[in-house]
Amino acid sequence: MPGTPWLRWSLAALMAAIAAYHLVRLVAARRRARHGEVDVDVTHAAMGSAMAMMLLGGLTLRSSQVWATVFCAPAVWFGLRTLLAYVRGGARAVAHPVQQAVLSAAMLCMLLAAATPARAGTGSTVMRGMAMSGSGAGGAGSRGLLVVAGAVVAVALATAAGLGRQGRSGDPRSGTLAPRTTAACQLAMTATTAYMLLLLA
Repeated sequence: MPGTPWLRWSLAALMAAIAAYHLVRLVAARRRARHGEVDVDVTHAAMGSAMAMMLLGGLTLRSSQVWATVFCAPAVWFGLRTLLAYVRGGARAVAHPVQQAVLSAAMLCMLLAAATPARAGTGSTVMRGMAMSGSGAGGAGSRGLLVVAGAVVAVALATAAGLGRQGRSGDPRSGTLAPRTTAACQLAMTATTAYMLLLLA
């Protein structure tokens, strides 16, 4: 992967920590009988784990395809949640589910793009494919990844704005467990996703 080793290791450690946080959040919400978002926590735990492995070159082409298949489920699920929210409450109601849909779809695109044999050459790891980004895999695919990266940046900006509002006026979803920490984790994950997409484009 392009970039300095300390950056790769730092981001991988951060993604692993975020994955662990969401697993702990699942358990804590159940034990404390607090409102939780099981679908979001499970998806973010999986995203953090997969991204950490990608950053460290721990995914083979075959395993990346398996991960891509896994991420089809949250992409479809949050897409349906977005549609249902729009039907029930209009455009203002879709902010949260559409963010999750974009992140899940971005993760799916990233895994599929990184696992393309043209990117990976004869190497076995996904990150070798990322290191060779731009070498024969450009064109429409690269432009598509840039569009996805732009959507992820928009999610990052919306997450940062929501985090700022929580700091000034409290949590709008006060029933959730550790909402500001969860939003900060999503912001870090979203920024890392955009960075990795740009490497692939």
